[in-house]
Amino acid sequence: MEKVPGHNLVDFGKYPLEKRDDIRRAFAKAIREFHSHGYVHGDPRRSNVVWDEGTNTCWIVDMEQADFMDPPMKFHPYRDWMLRSLESINVMDGPVNETVRVSWDECPSDEALQSFFIKPTNPSDREG
Repeated sequence: MEKVPGHNLVDFGKYPLEKRDDIRRAFAKAIREFHSHGYVHGDPRRSNVVWDEGTNTCWIVDMEQADFMDPPMKFHPYRDWMLRSLESINVMDGPVNETVRVSWDECPSDEALQSFFIKPTNPSDREG
C-alpha cells in the first residue's frame, strides 16, 4: 500500500475559509476522478480524505468498503461535500455556518465550482 503525503481532514473546520475552499476544490477533482472510474466510497468521512497542502491535492483513502457502480456516479458538490462534512463548520460549538450553497445539481467542471461557495458577511465566520 502506498503512503500519500499530507494529513486527513478531521480538523477541516479549523482552517480559514479561503483554505477550506481550496480543499473543497482539490477534493472535487479527486472525487470526480474516483467516480469516473466507476467507484463509490463506502465509508465517506473526513478521515478518509487526505490533503497535501504543498500540492493542494486530495486523495480518497481507505478503500475497504469501496464498490463499483455502473453507470459511474457524477459529482454533486453539496452531496459529496456533505457526506464528508466539508459543506459547513460549527463555530465554537455554536450554530452551523453554511459555507456552500445547498444544491443537488451536478458540477462537471472546476470553473463551475465557484458558484457553490458562499462568502460569509460576518468576518469571524471566515476564520476556522
